[in-house]
This record gives sequence, C-alpha cells and structure tokens, in this order.
Amino acid sequence: VERDIGEGSPRIEAHSEDIDSSSSASSDELYRGEDDIEVESSSSDEEPSSLRRAPKLADTEDKWESEAFHAEAGIISDVVSDYLLKHPHLCDAKSIHENRKRRELRCLRRLPEGEVPTGDCKRPSWRLWPNDTCPLASCLVVETGPPGDPICCFYGLKSAGQPPSVWRSHHHSWGTHICRSATIPPPLVEVAARELHKDPTLTASEVKAIWHAERDSGFYGNRERAWLDLTEDKEGFPDTKGNIRNLVSSINKRRLYGLKLQPFLDKVKKETDQQRGDTAPADVVAALQRASNGASRSGDELLLDKSNICLLTPNPVVRIGPNGELVDLSIGFSSPAMIHNYLTSDTVAADVTFNIIAAEVVVFTLVSITAEGAARPILLGLVPSENRQSIEQVLNGFHDLIKEMGISDLPRISRVIQDGSEALHGATSSFFPDAAVTSCYFHFMQSCKKKKPKDLALMRWNEVLQDLRLVAQAYSLSELSVLTDLLFKKWEERDAKVFAFLESVKRGGWFDLNNFRSRWAACFNDGTGGRTSNVIMQTHQ
Repeated sequence: VERDIGEGSPRIEAHSEDIDSSSSASSDELYRGEDDIEVESSSSDEEPSSLRRAPKLADTEDKWESEAFHAEAGIISDVVSDYLLKHPHLCDAKSIHENRKRRELRCLRRLPEGEVPTGDCKRPSWRLWPNDTCPLASCLVVETGPPGDPICCFYGLKSAGQPPSVWRSHHHSWGTHICRSATIPPPLVEVAARELHKDPTLTASEVKAIWHAERDSGFYGNRERAWLDLTEDKEGFPDTKGNIRNLVSSINKRRLYGLKLQPFLDKVKKETDQQRGDTAPADVVAALQRASNGASRSGDELLLDKSNICLLTPNPVVRIGPNGELVDLSIGFSSPAMIHNYLTSDTVAADVTFNIIAAEVVVFTLVSITAEGAARPILLGLVPSENRQSIEQVLNGFHDLIKEMGISDLPRISRVIQDGSEALHGATSSFFPDAAVTSCYFHFMQSCKKKKPKDLALMRWNEVLQDLRLVAQAYSLSELSVLTDLLFKKWEERDAKVFAFLESVKRGGWFDLNNFRSRWAACFNDGTGGRTSNVIMQTHQ
C-alpha cells in the first residue's frame, strides 16, 4: 500500500496481494486514518543543499540511479554509522574492509535471496511474504571529494523506480521492518505494532479483538479477512496462546513492562475454583497416596482426575514501591500431584531460571530427584530476582499450603542439589536445615568452561576436562582430597596457563572443601541419584 502522509512526503508501507478492489476496504483504508500514523521522519521535494556537490554516477553503474538522493559531509565510516542510527530499518551489507569508499545499505524488509522456507517449523522470513516486502531494497553510499573535504553521496536502487523524495522519506514505523510472524499477514502485524506502540500492556486477546473490530469496520483485504476466519483445525489459525502471543512478545519485549499481577492472579484463582469445584485438594492428595501404595478405594478415580489442578500458596507477597516499581514478590504454584511428589521425596533440586516468561520476574523451581536421577516437579514460584528472602517466602508459603490441607507429616529432605548461587544456598539451607548440599556437577563444569583460557590448545583443554571428570568420580572425601592435590601438582609442573586457570576456579570456592560449591563430586551424593540440577531444565521447557 503506497500512501502519502503529509504534503510532499510519500512513504512505502506494506503491500497486500489479496486486496479486492471491489471490497469496501480501499488500499488507503487498511489503516484507521492518517492521524493515527506516526511519521518517524519527513522530507520535502526540495533538494538538500549538500546534494549540489553530489556527482552523478558513471553510466557503467547500471544497478544504481545516477542522481543522488542524499549527501552528507564527512568520511564514509562516520556518515554511515550516523545514518544507520537514524534509520534502524537499514543494515550495512559489507564490511568496511572490503571497500573503503563504497558501502551498500540494505533494507531489512527487502525480499531476501533464497528459497521459501518449507517444513512445519517455519521461521518468520520476508521470503514467506514476497508481496509485502519493501521495493527500496538497497542503496549505495560513495565517498568522494578532495582530501580534507570528503562528502558521502547516497544513490537509490534503479529497479525500485522511485524518485529521490521517496528514498529520503524511506522508513518503516514501529519496527515493522522486522518480519515477526510466519503465519500472521504483515498488514495485521503492522496494526498490532501500532496499537502496542500506544499501549505496550495489551494482551494477545486484546490485539485480536482490535483486528476483528477493524475488520468489522470494513478494513483489510481478502487475505487478512480469510486469515481472521481460520478455525482451530487450520494451520496457522489466530491463536492467542500461540502465534498472536508470540507476536506481542516479539513487538514490545513484554518483560520491559512487567506482568499484570492482579489480573493474572484473579484468572488463576477463577480457573482453579472452577476446576476444583467442591473437591478438597487434601482428598486428592490422599487418593494419590493410596494409589501409589496400591490401596485405591472406590471413587478415587474421580479424585485422581483433579490431581493437576493449580494451587496457589496462601497470602502471596506483592509489594510496590512509591514510584510503582515492584519491590518484592513471592507467589508459589503447585498441585495435588506436585504435593504428593514432595511428600514422597528424599532428595530435591532447586534452581532459579531467567528469561522463561515475558515479565520482569524470574522462576524458582523445586523438584524431587529420584534414585535414577529423574525430576518430578514440586513447586514453581515467581520472584523478582534470585534473592534469599523471596525464595524463602515462596518455600514457607508452600509449607503453609500443605498445612492448610491438614497434612502435618512433612518429608525429611536429606539432600538438596543446587548451583553455585549464594542466595539459593542460603534459602534452601534455612528451609531444609538437616539436608546435605550437593553442588551441581553440570554447573561446576559450566563455570570451568567460562574460565577457560582463550588461547589454550583444544587438545590440552580436553586433557584438563578429562582430569576434572576423573576427580568428580571420587567416592570418598579422602580420595577427593588426594585427587585434587594431584590435579594441581600435575598442572603446576606442566602448564602455567592451566595452573592459573585452576587457581581462578579455586578462588570461586569450587575446590574449597569448606565451601558448599565444592560438593560436586560423587562422594557427596552417597553414590546414588543425580548429581546435577540440570534436569530442572526439562521442567522449565
């Protein structure tokens, strides 16, 4: 859809191949109106004064227009860097080392080279939407002029067939130069981007409602209307829990705006009450215990059907600061089945994971670890960060939830597996005072890899890793002590770089037997069960 926004300021926007000329929605009606369009830049047909110095390209340059549409004084590296900052829809196609005087800038909404993606897991790509790509695909920047007075001239792509004024006003509002969906037509993506620019807290359902309201008002072409009418049995249908939610997260980076806590809690409570009905969660837990003991009663099957209803920890903590910022948060989520997992646990693993949900909070996870090393979920919690106080509040709330059910016989947890977090260690040690700590072997090795000397030969590094794996197999404290001493002595004599690396790992507490982080060897798990909290990743996924 080519539109004019403001006098003498044309703009290239999306193109829809399915707009029906007989439809009540003309191309100018795909959007609400020109007052709603944010114009990021404007220009007039009057040539900038700097263009008077711009030379024409040689006739042999048949790919580019001979007349420059823009010119700036300065060397090409500085001019291009500044221009890209002002035009985020463009990217530098070539390295500055390839040609010091010529640079090609490409529009990120151009039609990329290559075949259209196939298969079930298509990634968003403009190759999927060839008729919605930008014809102003690229421009050429050439540095010219005498030494000490350089000028950079911008020449448009000749095949685009657009005048200089269009090139000067080239932009894509609200980040629509990025292809954000493999299933949602780009004109609808642009409407979502426009509305989320106004209100970044809009939900996927609210965005979908806006589309339908505009469609009912006569906007959009046949393709967009047909997509909005897709049913759940059709591939790529409008899914507020799938492609629309992913679109919203992609556009506004939801974590920057936080989570709507009260609506979220209200929704969870409502759905939980509906699922539970008149059933007491304690009865479901009792039915699960009888089933695991092979002593099920008549009617237990109905109770077992509700073993996965969501249960919130009582009295969640939500504290807001004077400026509306989130100061403290601790909310736990469990279920009868997860509580049953806990009541039959001996070993648990705890971890805090970032960037799982689109909000400025992190997820605390507690799982039971079986003798085979498998994980059974116990508790999920929302906390503002990996800090001891919030984690303790979630754990205490979990015990309060169990006690409210009338369950007083809590398990005796003998071992906790965790990473090297001091905050997590403080919280779990306080909550499980009688439990021994096993430091996660996976996180130990990960910490070592982060400290690996950059110029260390691969063969030497593999030898170091093999030595660390050998130390990790120690089945007694005395054996661990001997192997650790031999490890340090070996590399002190053979390689100063490796020895310095081991010393840096030691300073982190991973070899200090008085530090909980050093408890990553086999001797700290009694020779049974898992030695890593990495299985929690399966729960997170």
